[in-house]
Amino acid sequence: MCLAACSFDVSGPSFADAGNTMVDAAAGDANTVIDGGGGADTRTGIDGSPDATGQVCDPGGNDDSCSDSTTLQACRSDGSGFDQSACDLPCVSAPTAHCGGLAPSNGITDAMLDEGSATLDTATTGSLIFNTNNGQIRSVIGGTIIRPAGTGLDAGTGIAFEIINQSGDPADIGVFKMASLNVAEATTIRGVGNNALAIVAAGSMQIDGVILVTGGDQACTPSAVTATLAICAGPGGVAGGAADTAAAGIGGGHQGTTSSGEAESGGGGGGHAGMGGRGGDALTAGGSSGGTGGGIYANAALTPLTGGGGGGGGATELSMGGGPGAVGGGGGGALQLVSRASISFGPNLSGPCGINAGGGGGGGSGNSSAGGGGGAGGGVILEAPSVVFNGQCTLAANGGAGSGGDVGGTATTGQLSDQPAPGGGSGIGSGSGNGGNGSAGATATGSSGVAADREAGGGGGGIGIIRVNTINNTGFTNDGTASPATNTGPLAIQ
Repeated sequence: MCLAACSFDVSGPSFADAGNTMVDAAAGDANTVIDGGGGADTRTGIDGSPDATGQVCDPGGNDDSCSDSTTLQACRSDGSGFDQSACDLPCVSAPTAHCGGLAPSNGITDAMLDEGSATLDTATTGSLIFNTNNGQIRSVIGGTIIRPAGTGLDAGTGIAFEIINQSGDPADIGVFKMASLNVAEATTIRGVGNNALAIVAAGSMQIDGVILVTGGDQACTPSAVTATLAICAGPGGVAGGAADTAAAGIGGGHQGTTSSGEAESGGGGGGHAGMGGRGGDALTAGGSSGGTGGGIYANAALTPLTGGGGGGGGATELSMGGGPGAVGGGGGGALQLVSRASISFGPNLSGPCGINAGGGGGGGSGNSSAGGGGGAGGGVILEAPSVVFNGQCTLAANGGAGSGGDVGGTATTGQLSDQPAPGGGSGIGSGSGNGGNGSAGATATGSSGVAADREAGGGGGGIGIIRVNTINNTGFTNDGTASPATNTGPLAIQ
């Protein structure tokens, strides 16, 4: 140690400056930043010692830092020193240190999670229908309006709504914003409308009932024509084709055709993450080939947010005054849940629990006409720091079944399980064929409709997609049933 007798040579680098700073070893720590000469500092210290401006840190954030992965050390607004605060999400160092926010997929922002001010609890409201076109929420029983139509924050419910545009072909997204969500046991939330459904919250989401975005007979708005309910898609999905008509888009199943007026082939199933099944061929009177199944157009990240393709319509008998061919089933819808806290399913429940985005089954066929293709399973994406999926619950995006020919009834919608929707039975004639099974589990492609002498069955719908994003791709506890299997990825922090 150098005592009073020591001398210092200052003929080296100058300590006087008009804006640079030095480390003061005499202050007792190696982090103090002070002025080495007569000039005024433009930077400040970090240990509480004031500089020439009277501040010890930069309130503009330049001296802020992440003490550890979840702690922010931030300069006070008056520059008098630092405070430490715990971050709900990881601390981010750049461009200046700050507590991170979520960067969800598909145009949803972290700020949106704070725009709702109240919890929605179906234990109080009962089962609900969310309209993605206009933001209305109504009860299933009695039709009571819970949230009126309109964008922005509804003061009566504390639930906000807006529509996000997705560029290209996908449907837009109707986003419902709330403080937190509880779907109570033995209750449901059903999405309807043309837009995909998103529900976002700053707080937790507890799903002990079922969220439904299926295609088919429950997906239409109240003004739908009853005779064509099977054609309806879930929110963000693609409608099935009418009789003798293909469904729209890459995932649309193709229509069946008629040969010599009396041999009718089935419509193809819709596609999404798996291809739709081919419609059954008609074998007599020169024969007619079944409609091809819809193609694959989903990606693993589910960006953009897409629902399933619709099934193709079955062919109509023309020579003997038969009824119309069956309509194709509507595609399963698209659903995105985002929480800054957690999304949990179950446990300890006595009834069904989970999410069903199954495609609709092909519609009922007319006398002497062919079956329609099933709609493809939709898309589901869950984003939160923690997603806990307990064993009693199911996530499903299965294909709907194709319907049978010759007065075959409406086929089964993709089910809340890992089992395929069984192909629809054929009707009164001996020359008719059954519909194909919908896809489920590890089987991505819908089954082909059964060929027949005259009235063939429609093909089954292809599989959809289920995506789970958590921080660092480490926050997913998966003990439940998923059909198809979930794929996972990191949830971005910004």
